[in-house]
Amino acid sequence: MALPKGERSLEQKILARLVRNGKGYVFSNHDFLDLGKDTSVAWSLMQLKRRGTIRQLLRGLYDYPRYSQRLGETVAPDLYKAAQALARKFAWTIQPSGGTALNALGLSSQVPMRLVFLSDGPSRTYRFGKRDLRFVHVATRKSQFSSPQSGLVIQALMELGKDHITRGTISKIADAITPATRKALGKDLMHTPEWCRNAIRQIITEHDHE
Repeated sequence: MALPKGERSLEQKILARLVRNGKGYVFSNHDFLDLGKDTSVAWSLMQLKRRGTIRQLLRGLYDYPRYSQRLGETVAPDLYKAAQALARKFAWTIQPSGGTALNALGLSSQVPMRLVFLSDGPSRTYRFGKRDLRFVHVATRKSQFSSPQSGLVIQALMELGKDHITRGTISKIADAITPATRKALGKDLMHTPEWCRNAIRQIITEHDHE
């Protein structure tokens, strides 16, 4: 059965957006509702899945899979991107918690089998193969910061604790963040204890005299 012209155009628009976001992008129907009706978007995604262009991870959640030439196989989905896609879909505000934040900033070399995010939505756990993606409900003020990256830094510092923040830790975080994140951290100082504020000030001013 031939695909109606309008649906062909929608599928092409979806594919163009996938290409712009790049391999490894994780998404839901929600990310394309500005392009067409719910049923039309769902139909187009079904066709892209049938052709192997996209991969279904969960009901209503997909990725634009990345292939590793070195490994000779499709790479496992990026759970950080999966968390962001679910947050967009359900309009949650999320922040990586604890070890998840350390891993995201490169402060831990361990690959966690469970990623944990603080969320103003309900507590839920999603299974991706052998790995879990868990959302833990907290009060809104604990999940909201001036920017996601600012919250990431603060959660990592809180996980490390006052006695485990070294000069090297400060430098590594400072190297990993952008000027916009440093500005956001300045706005979020009030949400942290004094020892954490001291560490944040050092991160903000790390490159001032270079």
